[in-house]
Amino acid sequence: MDGSEWYHGAVPDRGGVRVFIIDDDEDARLQLRGMLTAEAGFEIVAEAADCAQALARCDGLDADVALVDYQLPGGDGLELLPVLRDRCPSMALVVYTGFGDLLDQREAERQGAAGFLEKGSPVGWIRSVLASVAGH
Repeated sequence: MDGSEWYHGAVPDRGGVRVFIIDDDEDARLQLRGMLTAEAGFEIVAEAADCAQALARCDGLDADVALVDYQLPGGDGLELLPVLRDRCPSMALVVYTGFGDLLDQREAERQGAAGFLEKGSPVGWIRSVLASVAGH
């Protein structure tokens, strides 16, 4: 970890981590799906390619954590965070970006993110952060 990533831990373990991936890049979603489900303990319960899809799929979704790309069609991940937080209050939010800096991280935290990861982070670190913010 290079100090540009952070997360806040959550509540005790309840089983596998249910993940909602929100990223407009289909290859990135495929890569994340493969990385997270390669070992037991993670399940991808939904995916979305833009803000509108994310909001449509959020209602009634049983996810522990949403991994939210910073730059999305129809808005950006930071604008999406408070809406997701209001509509899915039990779902932890983690921003996942290739364009982050300290100001973005602080704004993500203000908007309700429990974590901030850079694209290209080691898979073990991604899994660890998602499990931690989900309370697992």
